[in-house]
Amino acid sequence: RKIKEVPVPPPYSQMVLVMLTVHAVATPLIASQMMVSEVAATLATFCVTTAFWSLYHIASEIDDPFGNDSNDLDMPKLTEDFYEGLLHLLKPQTHTVPAFARPSKDIHLKKVRKNDHIGESIMTLLLKSWK
Repeated sequence: RKIKEVPVPPPYSQMVLVMLTVHAVATPLIASQMMVSEVAATLATFCVTTAFWSLYHIASEIDDPFGNDSNDLDMPKLTEDFYEGLLHLLKPQTHTVPAFARPSKDIHLKKVRKNDHIGESIMTLLLKSWK
């Protein structure tokens, strides 16, 4: 099975919700005791708590992208695009492989290894730093 087929366990979701609630209650108390400025404590509490709750709500939207909400995927449009792609594959032009022509005989193709660009960039930086 793929990981996308495994639903998020309800106890996990409930625990995240409880911890976010504890965080939303504890953060203003701790910030008011640790920070001298009331404005800074209020601003920090608001920003951090809003960020965490936003992540929670974004994750819940991503967890179930199908439905009729404004943030859900447009399944009729996706299906239409998929069918158009299938119809395009039925055209005779897509049944042949295009020919590959090298633009010039002077151009030689070089086999590039996985770390070639990394080694060259480090070496270039080292040479520039020594000058």
